[in-house]
Amino acid sequence: PMLNPAGVVIDSSDREQSFSCLTKSGENYYVGYIQLDDENNPYYSVKVAEVSLSGQVLWRRTLADSARNQATGDRQRLRLSPSSGGGVIAYWQEYRSDSNNGAQIYAQKIDSLGNALWTNGGVRVGASLQDQAYADAIQSGNHYWFVWKDVRDGGIAQIYCQRVSESGTLLWQGGHRVFTDPYVQIDPKVVAGRNGTVYLFWTQYFYNSELEDSRKFPIGVHLDENGLNADSLTWNGTNGIGVLSSYKGSIASAVPDGYGGAIIGISRLRTHFEENLVVAVQRIYDRTCVDVQEQVSEALPNEYTLEQNFPNPFNGETKFRFTLPVSGVVKVTIFDVMGREVVMPIHRQLQAGTFDVRWNGKSNTGTKVGSGVYFYRIEAGKYISTRKMVMVQ
Repeated sequence: PMLNPAGVVIDSSDREQSFSCLTKSGENYYVGYIQLDDENNPYYSVKVAEVSLSGQVLWRRTLADSARNQATGDRQRLRLSPSSGGGVIAYWQEYRSDSNNGAQIYAQKIDSLGNALWTNGGVRVGASLQDQAYADAIQSGNHYWFVWKDVRDGGIAQIYCQRVSESGTLLWQGGHRVFTDPYVQIDPKVVAGRNGTVYLFWTQYFYNSELEDSRKFPIGVHLDENGLNADSLTWNGTNGIGVLSSYKGSIASAVPDGYGGAIIGISRLRTHFEENLVVAVQRIYDRTCVDVQEQVSEALPNEYTLEQNFPNPFNGETKFRFTLPVSGVVKVTIFDVMGREVVMPIHRQLQAGTFDVRWNGKSNTGTKVGSGVYFYRIEAGKYISTRKMVMVQ
């Protein structure tokens, strides 16, 4: 059955409206749309409405309009991202009288009652007056991350990001340039990691033009809450890594994998020598503190085991081994004497086999832990085993 054969009308105004986006946050749904302010002028308002599962429109709010925000042209690409505790983050491209060189990215936080919590008319995410476009946003920890394409650097499209606090305060006044090479970058995407970290992905051209497809690659980087490299074992500094080895392609989408990593949708060449495209996916996950390696053996183990780490006690780095007689979802956790998680090396599907886990004594955030007793535990199906290890500095 349907709520209404003609659909539930969100806004009964006689002004022209265009649908922009839809997301779920808490128990209800949020609709973002653009409304024409004046039929004689191309000025538009950014609006958001909350709708219950039964189809009741709970409230409508105007986030930005030409009367309050001195708009000189279009507002475009309104997007919504869920916020913890209900409500959403709305962000859009906008032309204003103080930025005649192109669109700027603005954002507003709205609580579940429809109250706008940031600056009236929205927070300007990047201070550059040059053109900004194609923003993506996500909440990670207690902050909100935005990523967009920006042409402030000699007119060449570059990827910039911004971290915004719960109160709407910017970490970087003008935004943070993610990739330092002077080549065209497009298609920015952001995914929340663990402990306030984020994964940023984009398509990288290795020349200064977007007109050819032969030399573009999907690139990613993992940043901590201060915008620094969060994963030295996996990533090549803040310049990121290619997520497809040497295959050429472009980023299409990115979503969380449910375990602190990301799944990326990619359009790439079918082979190194063919020009036709194929759809591919890739998984990138956090290896800030651990290195997990499968040991190749002709004979599969016939039982679950979790071996004692070596060396123990250790200073700096230690290693332990576990075996799986069958494939399945495996969770390995290192925690302190208070039961608090220090790092989760593994939480994913593994094939039957023998695996070595090397831990460098760092937490999920990349900080060195102190001397003391720690425990490591494996959970695989009904098998659960825990062992103790001691770090001495």
